Amino acid sequence: MYSQYSQIDINQLCRQKSISVLDKLPQINGPQLVTSLIRPLVSLINSKPNVGDDLLQCLHDDKDVLWIMEVIGYGLSLPFYDNEQIDAVRDCVNIYYEWFHALSPNISTNKFIPAPIRKDPNLYCQKILGHMYNIFRPRTFSSNDNINDLSSKQALFCHRILRLIINIATDKDNVIDPTTWECLLVFLLGINEELLKSQVHNEDIGTQIAERVISTLFEGWLLACVHCFPSPSYWKTFQNVCANLRHRPALIIQWNRVNVCLTNALVRLLYKGEDTLGLTKLAHFAQYNNIVILLSRNSLKQCWFRFLHIIGNPIELCFPEIVFKFDTQAVDSATLNQLPYIFHKAIKGLCTLVDIFLAVPNINLEELDYDIPKFHLNNQTQSVNSNMTPPEKRRSNFSLLNKDKQTHVKINSHRESKQSDNQNFTLPNVVLHSLTGNVFRQNQVKSTSVLDIFGKWLFQASLLCSSNNSILNAFNESLSESDNVSLNSLKGSIGRNEKSTYGLANLSLDNFEAGQAEAIGTLCRIFCFKKCDEDISLILSKQTHPDFQKIKIYLTSYYLALKSGLLSSSHENLRIQLLSSILVNSVWFFEVDLPGSKILIPHFLKSVEIFLTKKDKSNQPGDVMIRRACIKILISLLSFPLHFQDLPIRDTLSDSPSSTFLSLYPRLILLLVHGLYNEVDSVNIQMILGALLFIVEDSVRHEDLFVNVNGSNDDLISNLLTYFKIDYNNGLDNGNESDKSDIPCNIFLLIISFVAEILCKSSLKNSNDYNVSLAALEVLCSLGRIHYKEQYLCNNQCKLCIKQIFTFIENQCYKPATFHSKDMHSTIVAAYQCLSIWINEHSHLLKDKECIILLIEMIELGISGTKSKKDNQSAAIKSEKMLKPTSMRVKEVAEFLLSTLMGHMNGTSTLPSSESTILTCDLNELKIIEQILNLKPSQFPTNHFRYFIVENSLLISILERPSIGEETICIIRSPYGKYCWLLQYEHLSNSNKHNQTLTNEACISRSLSKADQHIRNGQSNYFPEFFDKICTSKFDNMVLKLSDYINGNDEIKKEQDIMQNLIEKIENNLKFEKTKLTINSTKKEFSEPLPSKNFDPSRLILSQFKAFNFDVCEENRHNLSALNANSAEFVDCIEKLDMISNKNNDIVTIMYIPKCFNEESEIFQANSYYYKNNGPFRDFMLSLGDGIECSTNSFNANILYWSDISHELLFISPTLESEKSFSLVDLIKEDNESIKRTLLKGDHCSNQRIKSYLMNNVGCDIKLLVFWLENMEDFGKLPLKQMENHSTNDDCEFYKEKLYVVVINPLKNGLFKVVPHSFGGRCTSVWPSIDRMLLNKELLAPYIRMTALNLFRRRRMNAESYQLPHVKRRFKIQEIANKFKMSYPNKQLITDLFTNKFM
Repeated sequence: MYSQYSQIDINQLCRQKSISVLDKLPQINGPQLVTSLIRPLVSLINSKPNVGDDLLQCLHDDKDVLWIMEVIGYGLSLPFYDNEQIDAVRDCVNIYYEWFHALSPNISTNKFIPAPIRKDPNLYCQKILGHMYNIFRPRTFSSNDNINDLSSKQALFCHRILRLIINIATDKDNVIDPTTWECLLVFLLGINEELLKSQVHNEDIGTQIAERVISTLFEGWLLACVHCFPSPSYWKTFQNVCANLRHRPALIIQWNRVNVCLTNALVRLLYKGEDTLGLTKLAHFAQYNNIVILLSRNSLKQCWFRFLHIIGNPIELCFPEIVFKFDTQAVDSATLNQLPYIFHKAIKGLCTLVDIFLAVPNINLEELDYDIPKFHLNNQTQSVNSNMTPPEKRRSNFSLLNKDKQTHVKINSHRESKQSDNQNFTLPNVVLHSLTGNVFRQNQVKSTSVLDIFGKWLFQASLLCSSNNSILNAFNESLSESDNVSLNSLKGSIGRNEKSTYGLANLSLDNFEAGQAEAIGTLCRIFCFKKCDEDISLILSKQTHPDFQKIKIYLTSYYLALKSGLLSSSHENLRIQLLSSILVNSVWFFEVDLPGSKILIPHFLKSVEIFLTKKDKSNQPGDVMIRRACIKILISLLSFPLHFQDLPIRDTLSDSPSSTFLSLYPRLILLLVHGLYNEVDSVNIQMILGALLFIVEDSVRHEDLFVNVNGSNDDLISNLLTYFKIDYNNGLDNGNESDKSDIPCNIFLLIISFVAEILCKSSLKNSNDYNVSLAALEVLCSLGRIHYKEQYLCNNQCKLCIKQIFTFIENQCYKPATFHSKDMHSTIVAAYQCLSIWINEHSHLLKDKECIILLIEMIELGISGTKSKKDNQSAAIKSEKMLKPTSMRVKEVAEFLLSTLMGHMNGTSTLPSSESTILTCDLNELKIIEQILNLKPSQFPTNHFRYFIVENSLLISILERPSIGEETICIIRSPYGKYCWLLQYEHLSNSNKHNQTLTNEACISRSLSKADQHIRNGQSNYFPEFFDKICTSKFDNMVLKLSDYINGNDEIKKEQDIMQNLIEKIENNLKFEKTKLTINSTKKEFSEPLPSKNFDPSRLILSQFKAFNFDVCEENRHNLSALNANSAEFVDCIEKLDMISNKNNDIVTIMYIPKCFNEESEIFQANSYYYKNNGPFRDFMLSLGDGIECSTNSFNANILYWSDISHELLFISPTLESEKSFSLVDLIKEDNESIKRTLLKGDHCSNQRIKSYLMNNVGCDIKLLVFWLENMEDFGKLPLKQMENHSTNDDCEFYKEKLYVVVINPLKNGLFKVVPHSFGGRCTSVWPSIDRMLLNKELLAPYIRMTALNLFRRRRMNAESYQLPHVKRRFKIQEIANKFKMSYPNKQLITDLFTNKFM
């Protein structure tokens, strides 16, 4: 950079300026001379003001001042042999301290400064700076002196002078001219060179004031750049001095601070960003930041680049022969031991600068300022930071650097430091940064631009310890000739396995692993944070592109560095820091879809296997973060096998030369299963459970890929069957041998067993963290909605799943009262809801008697709080049980499960599930009268229905006027829905009608004729007629005859005679009474009565419900009441009841965001256009639910409806605008109810039932937005962030608690990146789904539905005022009963039942 400029000889220049005339006089008593001349001067200055003024009159000429300055300059160079000399030096310092204020007139008014100095301060202060160089020159001390005390006194003088220089230089009214600025820079460079160039000794004056001297140099240099930018010669000298001081940790510390301030200002200048670092609040950075903000635009750019290169190549810090330009054989071990820390700090500083450019949030600048251990010359550590650990205990030891920020975790080296007999030293630790929270960054710089500045250093540092010569040679060949700095030439005598000879036998490149790990981690972040419009694939496809060669070099070097780091997992000496840094910073590596990135999939899987297959998994933050990163990498690869299928991939780590993506599928699944084993972190378990769910979803939708696997020529694909055949035989066998090749079915059953087991185990932990239980139940709910070959799913595994859910509920309910809480009860509620979904979706489970018994026991446990039978205890009678449910929520959800179970008419039916299930309907009285009676509402003056209420929970309406064909209609409104029944009156049951076709007349239900009377009058035969003809055998005589038993005992025989006489008397009395009743009865044969043609629907229907009892006539004993329906208010109440849905209903808003949009209107137009013309977006929308055509005066919208047994979802995509339409801001800020009513208030809705349901049911209070983003960087253009920053307190609460966003970004490889996001700084673990996934198009809709359902369900569970839908309906029915119940006695009610209202 400065090769064409000459360098200033700082040492010679400073020594020339520091020499006094007295130094040239031989055999002079210097101390005595200085003391005799200076002390009176100091005493006069410190005396009264008038005396000081007299003294100043003696120094009114230039020659007087120059003469006394020669004495002062000589006094500053005096040694510290005795107190007299020390006092003389102090007095000299005090005099120059006063006079130097002349450069700042505002603060020098009260100082005693001679007139010549006040007249020309720059001239004299330049000479003062030259003399003050003497005070910084190291002194020599005898062995008898107290070296620390004397060095401290000298350091005190130095600190005072340096503070003065900075105070004067920072004064905005100073009169420093360019020449003085140059003298000041020469002075600062000279004292740094003089004090710090030598080795590091703890007692050395340079070591004591190193940070102050270097910080003053940097501050002074920045101030000079503000007022008088230094010439290239000075910059070259500055660079040379800093290169000579690189063995000083203080230089790297101050260099990092200056670079951070300059980079932060440069980024804000170039990209108009915000200051997120808060440098003004950090004292160490504020001193530089206050100066940096004074720099002009051009000076800032120049200073940033020059300071960045001021220490040269940071990689040279690993090589002592380059760092120590003096005799390397004389370097002590204490100095060498600090090199790994210095290198780590330098690389860490560069990485921080890269993070600032990439807009990485939550940058922790305190990581740059950790303390370096101080080493003695015998290599013993003098003082070690508390975060350090002894080498023998350093393996896998993690500690939080900042407990308030869980994203920064410090990890120690996994390798034990080799040590000799008398050596003990520590190594620096890498700090891991989690990328899971960095969802949307406003990154405006291209990754290639960052690599242009930092790439060469980062690539060299990443490959520093590589032992693979082929990788090193490939890296050196990839660099251009101008940038080629061969690592092999840099390594010199220190190789990976070669020891240093510089006093420390343990110093090798392995000791610099922390710095290497930081470098490779930063490279991963650079490529993972690549801008969306930075199309590397497109550039590489055009060799004529100007950036082709550069991009090729960068990408090749990056892959070589990654490969080198990942290959360390196969070495005996595992380099844990390097491997951990790669994994943690590469969680988005496969999402970016870099060209050729898939070649490293086997290497990543090999490294992931190391951490996930451990049997004993630690709960230390570092371990947890690494395993989480491994899980994230596996999740990002889940869609690859079934998406790329037979595309070959080269695996250099296995014996097979190549494989296919599909062959990786079983390995991915097994790694996730291994990761689930003994995992102790709740978030990691939830992520794996979500991943297993999408494995099932994906495999079921691609079942055609698994057909005829046995006949495939690809042995690796056949391994997929082998893996699951083993598991199938171990517990998934259902007796059908032909089904064992059904891999998707086996995966389904296997994963169900895993998830159910995790659920069951979670109930055994006495913990307040119930997220794992909720996640497992949510996964089971989603699995329950999957319909795949139900004839195979009627399996023991499904029944075992029901058993384990029951065990979970039982364990939770029977826990001690101290563990009962709202969150714990929420898990029980979720378990019952999960069972309801399984029963509704898989009615084949009701064919199993044991399963039904389990369900009944669960319902009983939820409603009453206990089971009737526990273990071996006798069953408790229902009437003797006390209802003590776990909570009212549990009781209500158990009742809902009972309703779901009873809703299936015949669980063993061969009919499809839809035909054997009782479903709710949207018929009402008005529609029935119009259709059946052909009457319009204006034509009938009164209601043709009669209404009854049963037990205040069942509202029954019966059509009193039967139609032709002896049929009537009954509408039953229960808390669980509205059911309409068409009833036909029959004189015979269905079985008797079937028997009429038989020849046996006895099957006909009619009166007996005379010919048949002998059948009733004859004696009944209790045994067959041929019974007496059967020969007896010896076996018959084994039983003692009753007559023999009686005759053998006189007492029994006597009792038998008494009993026989009593029986004869009773029979005689019965015959007498019977004869009286049958007198004259045989004269006439009874004939069968004629069928009745008049039916009373109310009486007949209510008798089927056993709603009344004729034998009970007391008041308040009946459970049946009639309702007064002859009022308009009653009709309104019935309509409101019908409007209350028996399901939860919510809204999800979907918006298509076109690339580089400028106005909101483009978004609404894109929703309409791309819904019709964009294949993937249209397929995604149509797979969400059934379409509903609906338009209003405000705007049109694509509306899709989806529902299951307990939930309804409405997906809304606004399309066209009008003058009074919603803006995008309104669409985001307005609550769901306002949007729903606006969309559905028009008369153009095709489904009136859905419209009425959604219009009158309040959904969840949170808002879920789904954005289909063509370009992820357009997320910053949406008004979300601006609204959050400029919102009121109420709006802020809305954004932090109630606004959730899911972004779908289509990739060029055909996959889709799905990113959930929440506001208010909340952790992403609150999402009931996986944070950031790669999915194929078939899984987009299930992902959005699962996310919406789980999010709304969890929100309702946490709401205190939430009521289940059937509870709302029950309360409404009770309100109607209390308001319209006819209060009259039971006798009158029974009388009215037999009175036809409309005859």
